[in-house]
Amino acid sequence: MAFRTDKVIFYHIPKTGGRWVKAAMIYAGVPYRRAKYYYGTDRKPPKELVKAHALRLKREHETPLGVLNEDKDKLFSFTFVRRPLTWYKSFWAHRMLADGIEGRMRMTNSFPLDWIWDGNFEKFIANVLRKYPDGFLTDVFRLYVGKDGKALDFIGKQENLREDLIRALTLAGETFDKKKIMKVKRVNISSGSIFFTKNNLLDINDHLAKELDENEKWIIDTFYN
Repeated sequence: MAFRTDKVIFYHIPKTGGRWVKAAMIYAGVPYRRAKYYYGTDRKPPKELVKAHALRLKREHETPLGVLNEDKDKLFSFTFVRRPLTWYKSFWAHRMLADGIEGRMRMTNSFPLDWIWDGNFEKFIANVLRKYPDGFLTDVFRLYVGKDGKALDFIGKQENLREDLIRALTLAGETFDKKKIMKVKRVNISSGSIFFTKNNLLDINDHLAKELDENEKWIIDTFYN
């Protein structure tokens, strides 16, 4: 969910460490509440919101478009992004763990990547590149951070969760315990499962990895160069 305090609003992009952020904020003494969405009200949502939900994002991952203006205006906004290859590894591993290690998809979800699923990670990435030549993850990230990557006040990196969360809360003027944030362990690390690493199931060839970086070039150039 998008959640807020009296000073900040956090948008949870899937597979970027959002669950850890929530746990760390609570532990560090920053209680939050769920932001209010257009859905469930009689208010007409903006037309752009239709595109956001064409990606079948769960309510847990509501975009700024879906949050009522009075619940986000004047608040310090932030989110986290992640390098494309590790994002896809995390997504694939999560689905594998949830739907069976054999890689059989139950197809109960309607997230677009489910429909080009393959139990072989390398083949899955090849499917993504073929189906989304302009970058699937780029489209997802832009729903949160804008086409220029500057729609929010702060964008941290999943690779630097602790330090970037501290920086975001400090910039927002929140009162919190920095030491406690540094102590919170990572959670929901699907791609770190020993089964995947031991059996090299998340390995792909260098050519495909380079092609993925080119496919998601906007993310690399905007946040990592």
